[in-house]
Amino acid sequence: MDDTQKLIARVDALAHRTGASTSTLSRKLFGNGKRLDEIRAGGSLTMTTYHRAVSTLRDLENAPARGRAA
Repeated sequence: MDDTQKLIARVDALAHRTGASTSTLSRKLFGNGKRLDEIRAGGSLTMTTYHRAVSTLRDLENAPARGRAA
């Protein structure tokens, strides 16, 4: 599994865990709700964009859950 596939898997896992759509997460990571689907279909990322997305994703993964009963 390459780094892009790992990024996609992490976004999918976060979407499943939080109930957020992958489109919403794509918008938060890339500023474009369809960008993750483009990457999933074979699109590429610059290293700068990849690192920025990974950093933002890490922040989202570590954010406390909101609006969910414990």
